[in-house]
Amino acid sequence: MVISCFLLSLAVADNHGKVRERILDTIAAGHPLTLKTDTFVTRVLFDESASPPQATGVEYLHGEYLYKASPLSGNSGVSGSVRARKEIILSGGAFNTVSMLKLSGIGPRHELSSLNISMIHDLPGVGTNLQDRYEIPVTVAHTTDFRLLHGCTFDAKPHDACFKQWQQNPYILGQKGPYATNGLAAAMALRSSYASTPDADLFIFGGPIDFIGYYPQWGDGAVADHKHFSWYALKAHTRNSAGTVKLRSADPLEPPVVEFNYFDTGTTAEGGDVRDLKALVQAVNISRQALARYGEFGVLGGSEFVEERPGWGVESEEEIEEYVKDNAWGHHASCTNPIGADDDPIAVLDSQFRVRGVAGLRVVDASVFPRIPGVFIQAPIYIISEKAASVIVEAWS
Repeated sequence: MVISCFLLSLAVADNHGKVRERILDTIAAGHPLTLKTDTFVTRVLFDESASPPQATGVEYLHGEYLYKASPLSGNSGVSGSVRARKEIILSGGAFNTVSMLKLSGIGPRHELSSLNISMIHDLPGVGTNLQDRYEIPVTVAHTTDFRLLHGCTFDAKPHDACFKQWQQNPYILGQKGPYATNGLAAAMALRSSYASTPDADLFIFGGPIDFIGYYPQWGDGAVADHKHFSWYALKAHTRNSAGTVKLRSADPLEPPVVEFNYFDTGTTAEGGDVRDLKALVQAVNISRQALARYGEFGVLGGSEFVEERPGWGVESEEEIEEYVKDNAWGHHASCTNPIGADDDPIAVLDSQFRVRGVAGLRVVDASVFPRIPGVFIQAPIYIISEKAASVIVEAWS
């Protein structure tokens, strides 16, 4: 195992917010961009008399809380459509772009036929090759609160002492308090003993939060008290590509069936599932070692603590493996409409982001990768978006 860095975390820009502001600034500047919210695209329209079939527009439903994945769903929406003068670009992500393609008649013939969806083009790779990373926490509870978080309610209201510190303190870094950080005290980038390449395949974060995964209002739960500290490990360069996204029905408002097929239910060739699992076991042990040295880092200011997850009753390698398999999660879903060569049987897109077998339709989102890239998914998505923009501009210039 090689530790490639140990660093104090610095503030990270909110890139999601920057994208939002870029869109709003573009509209405000008078450019011909229309942003339509509360609008759910149901399918792509085609001119089937053309060869190959030509994408001509999309149909949609307009209304709040239409998608049945929302607990507030139940509205029927008002139908509408938009026609394209040039082409359609789908950017619905690893799940919803798959649904849009299949509902539009592009995907595995057997699946679409079973739902009586009219076939536009048989593309077996749509909704296959789903990939993700694994994440797992080691969480402890201290006997007293962290002094650093005194007065923090993390709701940005007048009684939030840490928000007030961020607003009123003129200094740029630590003296502006927790709001000037990304919430993490430290991070480790490591190459596990089970890595297949020279690259780091573990990224382990540590911070004074109770982080156990993602669920509704998880952020509130993570900072509900000031006694918890979590190390949570992300396994990069995972080997599993056996996940699937399939339609539940021909109703576009029904969320698809997503099967990640983690660990031994997924890709087991050459022991890939075992190597991923053992790398995460190693990450748990490294997190525990870091906690054992907690007192060496006075900046954290924590008291004695008790491990809650996985808990000291989980000691052997087999017990930790079971803990990982029962509790691992991911949130970098990708690769379900991969770019590939002409002879690749699961390639959905060509190198120009064009959907194979039809004209006037491209995909630009996390689904286009053949293999999940790097450690985090956001920067690669920005990069392929820039590439796609260049390709599209060149094609129409």
